[in-house]
Amino acid sequence: MSGGRYVPRFAIMKRKVPFALVILGLIILGLCLVVFARGDPTEEFIISLVKSRNRDISDGEAREIAKSSLKWCQARGLSLWSVIAIMEQESNFYAEAISPTECRGLMQLSEVALQELLRQGYIPSYDLGRILEIDYNISLGTAYYLFCVRLANNDRREAIARYYMTSKPEDPDAQKYADGVLAKRAIIVREFEEFQETRR
Repeated sequence: MSGGRYVPRFAIMKRKVPFALVILGLIILGLCLVVFARGDPTEEFIISLVKSRNRDISDGEAREIAKSSLKWCQARGLSLWSVIAIMEQESNFYAEAISPTECRGLMQLSEVALQELLRQGYIPSYDLGRILEIDYNISLGTAYYLFCVRLANNDRREAIARYYMTSKPEDPDAQKYADGVLAKRAIIVREFEEFQETRR
C-alpha cells in the first residue's frame, strides 16, 4: 500500500453521481427546448395551411387565426376542422373580406345572423365596428356554427348547410355549399395527417 490517502470506492461514486445528474438534466432541458421551439403541432399546421391558401397573409395574422380557431373551437366544443373548412370556403382566410350581400370577415357574418344569435342568447351583444377583427369574427362565427350544430342535432352535413341557409338546409344551394365545405374538410384532415407524419 502506497503512502497516498486511501479513498473508498463509494466516495468516488458519490463524486460521479452529481456529474451524471447534470448531464441528464442537460439532456432533458435540450429535449424540452426542442419541443418548445417546435410549438403546438396543430397550431403550426393551421398556420401553414392558412398561408398556403392565402399567399397575401402575414405571419402574425396566420398565427392569430390559428390561436383564435383553437381557442373558440375548444371553448364551444366544435370540430376544429369543420370550422377551418367553413372559413376557407367563406373567405379563403381573408380577414377583411366583405361580400356583395354585406357578409363580413373570415367567417362571413351577416347582421341578420348576429341578430339571431342575440335573440337566441348565444351572445350578449355585438359590435359591427369590430367585425373584421380576427378573434372577434371567429368568436361570433363559432357561436353561429354552434347554433347551427344544435339545430341540426349534431349532424355535421346539416349543420354546415344551415350555416349557409339556416332555415332551409335542404335547399340545393345549401347542399352544394355543404359539399364544398366537406370536401375541403377531408383535404385538411388528410394534410394534417401528412403533417404529423413529417414531425415524427
